[in-house]
Amino acid sequence: MPNKVTFGLLLDDLTEAAQVIGAVNTTFTRLDSTGKRRYIGTNTDCVGIRESIVQFDATAVTTAKGKSAMVIGGGGAARSAVYALWKWFSPSEIYIVNRLKSEVDDIVKHFTKAMSGIQLQYISDIATAQSLPAPSIIVSTIPDYPPSEPGEFLCWKICETIFQKADKGLLVDMCYMPFPETGLVKAARKAGWKTILGTEVLVRVCVAQEVLWTEKLPNQQGVSEAIAAISQSRDAAKL
Repeated sequence: MPNKVTFGLLLDDLTEAAQVIGAVNTTFTRLDSTGKRRYIGTNTDCVGIRESIVQFDATAVTTAKGKSAMVIGGGGAARSAVYALWKWFSPSEIYIVNRLKSEVDDIVKHFTKAMSGIQLQYISDIATAQSLPAPSIIVSTIPDYPPSEPGEFLCWKICETIFQKADKGLLVDMCYMPFPETGLVKAARKAGWKTILGTEVLVRVCVAQEVLWTEKLPNQQGVSEAIAAISQSRDAAKL
C-alpha cells in the first residue's frame, strides 16, 4: 500500500485472482521447470474478506445471494472487495461509494471486462442512496480519518443514509489503524448493523499468505489464538 495496482508490473507472473482484481498485495516464489525462481504476485485481501465473512456467518454465501452489496473506497483494496463479493457471495449488484468518481470509473471499466456479467453502480448522491435497497454486506476499504473535503463529507453522509435503512446487514471494515473500531464501525453498530473489524480481516489475510509461503494448511487452533490475542490486546487498550 499504496502500490497494490502498480507492483504487479515488476513480477514474473500473476495468479488468476491478481489478474482479475488488477492489484497485488502478496508475493511468493516458485521454481519453474528449469529450476529458476519466479516471483509470483497474488491477492490475499480477497481471501481475507471472504474468510472473515464466512467464519462470522456460515450462511452468508446463501443469504447474501441475489441481494445488493456495497464497497466503500476506490483503491486496490476496493478492487479486492469487489472481486470477493461478486465471486463468492453472488450479489445482484455492487454499489460503490468513493470520494473520486474517476477512481470508480476505472474500477467499473476494469471489472466490466475482467468479470463477466458483473453489475456495478456508483452512488454519487444522497438521493440515490435513499432510493436503493439496503446492501446485505458492505466492505469498507478507506482510512479512518475524519472527512476533510467535499467528496469525503458526501461519502460519509451516503454511508449514514445506508446505515439508517430498515434492513440491516453486515459491515466489514478493513481498516485497523490507528484503532480497529473505526468511526464507520461505531456508526454502523449504533444503527444496528453487525460488524467485522479490520484486525479479523488482517489475521485471515496473513493465514492465506502463510499457506502460500509454507505450502502447508493453516493450524486452525493457531488462527483462533491469534484472533483471540488481538482481541485481548484491543480490549486492554481501552482500559
